[in-house]
Parts: sequence; structure tokens; C-alpha cells
Amino acid sequence: MNNNVTLLKNVLQTFEVLGTKDNSFTVPGFNYRRVIGWETPSFSINMLDCQHHLTENDLYLLKNFFYHTQCNPFINQTPYFTFLDDNESYNRPYIEAVCKTAGWFIDKRNLYLNYIDKILPVDCKDGLIISFQKSFAHEYNTLIKQNFEDNDNYLELAKSALNVEGVVSYNVFLKNRLKDIVGGGTVSVRGNDSFLTWGAINKPYRNLGYHQILLSACRLVAHSHGVKNCAYTTRNPLILEKADRNIQIAICRPVV
Repeated sequence: MNNNVTLLKNVLQTFEVLGTKDNSFTVPGFNYRRVIGWETPSFSINMLDCQHHLTENDLYLLKNFFYHTQCNPFINQTPYFTFLDDNESYNRPYIEAVCKTAGWFIDKRNLYLNYIDKILPVDCKDGLIISFQKSFAHEYNTLIKQNFEDNDNYLELAKSALNVEGVVSYNVFLKNRLKDIVGGGTVSVRGNDSFLTWGAINKPYRNLGYHQILLSACRLVAHSHGVKNCAYTTRNPLILEKADRNIQIAICRPVV
């Protein structure tokens, strides 16, 4: 049990790079770390405590809370909670039964918290240039619009997520010889931990090995600022193999 408690603590610590405790969240038995405007598991983890006995009333209270706080039109605006999947401290069949009775379900696609532990030399093939600067760079605005949402409101919400007290965020870029943007991402640093967000390779350069180079560059930037733990979330199976280790997080939501 002690190892599982430690694991849960480490996971929460990773999400605390950008997320903070929300005093308006009063549902017992859950560990919620909120990134305002991004109330979704990839940013704002809501982890069931491994020692809490889940009840239908818990799910009623979660519904009530999230329906009054989620306001970002670019995310899945349904209530949720998570638990560590494939972990002996959680009784998955019991959780599934409670969810079914209350009209909830466990999503078939897990969220993965991927850790990059190895600090490797960055392969600057074909004259690739690596650069970084404190966010938000104008070039990064363009990268987000090209790869996520071409929408000014989305961009402002992304900026607000990274503008957190006690956190320093850096935009990391890959550029070719002509200084065209190949790809980029953001490294947010708080103490010994960093969280990677909004990373992407522009379409003409995808499937050419640049994503792994981008991750290595982000890890190197994090390391240069004293970071020990570097992680990001994904549900993309193509990215899972690029991590040194990962933690599977099951997501539970109401049926809609």
C-alpha cells in the first residue's frame, strides 16, 4: 500500500506543475488539481483516492461540481474522475459496478502520463536548429493555430493555462536551415518537476523522426533548469513508445 500511496503522490505532484487545489471542490475522496479553463483529465487531474470507498453519491456530487465549472468549448465538457489503472490498490470491478449503477462508464481509452527520464544528446540532423525562449513567442502562436485550433479564444485559454504563479514556461522550437518551424512545444517548470504541453510537429515534417527529437530537446531544456521529473499526457498510441515509462490512468464519465 505504501508504494501505491507514493505513486499517487508522485502523479499528483506532476499535475501540480500547472494545476492547483481548488477550494470550491469539496467532494471527499478525490484529489483534484485544477488548471482553470482546462477542466479535463489531461490537465486537471481528478484522482480517486486509493483508500476511498466510491459511492453513487460521490458521482452525484462530481456532476454537480463540474457542470458549474466547465466553460471551455474546446474540451469535453462532461464530469469525470480518474484512477490508476492496472494497479492493485484500486478495485476496478467495484468501481465499474458503481459507475454502471449511477449511469457512468470507464472509458476504453486510457490517459497515459508519460515520463522522459533519459537526458540524451539531441540529434540535430540535416542542420536542425534547437532554440527556446520564455513563452509566449509569436512563432508559437502560429504553431498552436496550425496544429490545434485556429482560434484566438483557444490561444488565449492556452496562454492563461501557462500563466501560473511560481511556474516558468519555455517554448522550445525545432527549425530547419531556412529557419522554418519544424515543430515545437512548451516546457513548464516548477521546482523539480516539469510538464510538457502543446507539442506538435508541423504537417510537412511529420513521420520523419522529429517528434522524438522534440521530446529530447524539451527534456534537455527542463534539465538545464534543474528539473528531475519531466512528463506529458497523451491518449495517442503512436506517442506511447516514445516515453521511458508511463502510468495508465483510467477515465470515468457519465453516459451522455
